[in-house]
Amino acid sequence: MRSSRLEVRGGRLHRDGEPWFPVGVNYHPSRSGVRWLVEWSEPDVTADLDAIAAADLDCIRIFAYWADLEPRPGAHDPAVLERLMRVGELAAERGLAVVCSINTVWMNGERFLPEWLAGRDLWRDPVALEHATAAATAIAEALAATGVTVLFDLGDELPHVDPRSFDLTRDEVGAWQERLAGALRRARPGSLVLQANEASAVFGRHPFGPDNQAGLDLVGLHGFPLWGPASIGSHASPLASQLVPFLVRYARANGAVLVDEIGAYLAGPEVAARHLHASLPAVAAAGAGGVLAWSWSDVTAPGRPFAERPSERSTGVVDARRRPRPTLAALSALAREARHVWARSATPPAAVALYVPERARAPERTYLQAAAPAGTALFHADVLCTRAHLPRELTTSPAPHHRLIVCPSASRLTERDRTLLHDAVQHGATLLVTLGDPLHGFPGRALTGVELVDFCPGTRHGGLVVDGTRYPLRWAAGQRAAVVEAVDAEVLAWFDGGTPALTRRRLGRGEVWFLAAPFEAQLDDPDHIDAAPWHRLYARVAAGLAGLADRPSCGAQDVELAPLVVDGQRRLLVVNHGTARVVTVLTGASWPAGETIDLAAKSASLLAEPVAAVAARAVAP
Repeated sequence: MRSSRLEVRGGRLHRDGEPWFPVGVNYHPSRSGVRWLVEWSEPDVTADLDAIAAADLDCIRIFAYWADLEPRPGAHDPAVLERLMRVGELAAERGLAVVCSINTVWMNGERFLPEWLAGRDLWRDPVALEHATAAATAIAEALAATGVTVLFDLGDELPHVDPRSFDLTRDEVGAWQERLAGALRRARPGSLVLQANEASAVFGRHPFGPDNQAGLDLVGLHGFPLWGPASIGSHASPLASQLVPFLVRYARANGAVLVDEIGAYLAGPEVAARHLHASLPAVAAAGAGGVLAWSWSDVTAPGRPFAERPSERSTGVVDARRRPRPTLAALSALAREARHVWARSATPPAAVALYVPERARAPERTYLQAAAPAGTALFHADVLCTRAHLPRELTTSPAPHHRLIVCPSASRLTERDRTLLHDAVQHGATLLVTLGDPLHGFPGRALTGVELVDFCPGTRHGGLVVDGTRYPLRWAAGQRAAVVEAVDAEVLAWFDGGTPALTRRRLGRGEVWFLAAPFEAQLDDPDHIDAAPWHRLYARVAAGLAGLADRPSCGAQDVELAPLVVDGQRRLLVVNHGTARVVTVLTGASWPAGETIDLAAKSASLLAEPVAAVAARAVAP
């Protein structure tokens, strides 16, 4: 049977040379759950795959449990391999691709390790490594024989399998990924390999994640608001549907992205559906290469892991009798757009960049380390960009097209970081740095034109006023703040305590704005993030900058405006992340102004540029 060949081009998936944006579900049969490979029911699997294909979906993610495949060392159960082959055949017959999570040892908060592996280090132990490689090869060979389009996930949320994972070095994780990925590609040429993790891949400190892609073809991500920053507050919050798009933008700085789990734990059917109606198109517009929802159906199977966590049974887009929930409609809508829109879309280079410092997720554990990784501040910076209608991308190395670079609540800047930012400003960029840790996050006098002269309790600073807008900063008890003196910079705003807060300095062909407070990090509170129009500071810095002054905008802060190019034509995705209907009017010279937008809460619309506007641009000098 002929096998499809997968590749990544320009950050997008291609299958047999054609653009491909898979949309699908994570799959366990309802009656057998995690024991699906040992309690096999082909009629159940066949009926499920028929229903999945009928819902216009084209991909399933399955789980090969290592304990089932290899109950004794070196003894691969032939029945398990035959069943993997059979599901591959059934999927291929229905035009479904497969993402296979190999050697699965973690699911729904429980470990599923083979008994004979107990106590062994999965990443360092030679016996564990040898058997993991052999098991991966056997799984890949079984699926290769079916001709199904297949991607391989090296394991589900691996950092949580063993506490020792947090002590691994980046090089050890990279070597492990390269070893298993190499075995998979040898067994199934033309496949792609990823390793997917939840939000700790961005907000945590472990060495698995987008910034450690050795041996991998795709960044794998899972996104659930329940396990996002505290400020999200609820699935109805405008921030909830912005979480996974942010994770995608973060990951895109390191490679192509597949979101192979997305959903809304602890949400009723209608709330979960509204969440997906907003987040799914926003995820696609952020540059994801495909999306798989968690999960296909509710589970009725007894035992692990559901005995300990019964709520894990009820996460399906259909119930246990395959009756659709409202979430399936949101997923199917994305799938129907995938072939003619999302597979052929590109996100234009953004003039705004959120800078990811070199040590954003540094794992060391000493008193010198900042209290938290940079992810939370970056997320809130991303939200402020949405509210200021600033299209952006995340970067680890500023590019010439970046007119505004934001380094939010800097907690650790290395010499490399300082040099990259200094060079970008010298060549014409505007830089906004807000200060997290005064000791290790201060960008230096050479960049800012200010000096550190002391530290004090942050509560002594209070807030500040810029252009008539008051920003009431919330300082944690005992939080240290910087006291600065302007040496070669203009003071634009003062803290309530009377010391400089916001400064501006010309440097080369650009300029540097410096705020001596953790502006974004202090927003991680669901009550505080709406206490002021925080995004106005970003809009103020962006005012007048080339490529930003004429951007599409509107009068609603929770409406995202995401420019796209689809088959060479300009489009604009409009997403209402808010909790109420929005009627607003588009403004800005870079998109035909005056169009009225009318969107229900948590909904999206994809606008095409009017024919007259296209013609006008074509004849413009």
